[in-house]
This record gives sequence, C-alpha cells and structure tokens, in this order.
Amino acid sequence: RYFINRIATKVVELSPEGTREFLGDYDYYVQKKEEMLEIARLENAKQEKVKAEQPAKNNYRQDKEAKKRERQKKRRIEEIET
Repeated sequence: RYFINRIATKVVELSPEGTREFLGDYDYYVQKKEEMLEIARLENAKQEKVKAEQPAKNNYRQDKEAKKRERQKKRRIEEIET
C-alpha cells in the first residue's frame, strides 16, 4: 500500500457498472470510496423510510374513503326514511 501511494497519481476502478477514475493516490481513492458508500447507505435508508410511510398514507386515504361512503349511506337512508 505504501508503494502504491507513492507511485500512483490516479486510480481507475473497474466495476460491472463501468469505470470510475479517481485523481490522487490510493488513500484518496479509499477515502472517496467510503464517502460514496456512506452516501449510498443514507439514500437507501431515506428511500426505505419513504416506502414505509407510504402504506400509512394509503391506509389513511382508504379509511377516509370508507368513512365518506358510510356518511353518504347514512344520509341516503335518512332521506329515504323522511
């Protein structure tokens, strides 16, 4: 690692998604890679939180729709009775 840090001026990462170039030594590459992974983890956590909140919103909407239909039925029954 010491040798690579002294010799390398840029690092090219090869992955299935493609290539990525980092200008700097190996330590810089490792630091940036960790930062990118942390950002990806935070984004995934945020997306999971949003997905977890959506069913609650859908349930709220469904409950609201059900209550609305129930009120309409009660009004209709009252109209018919009078």
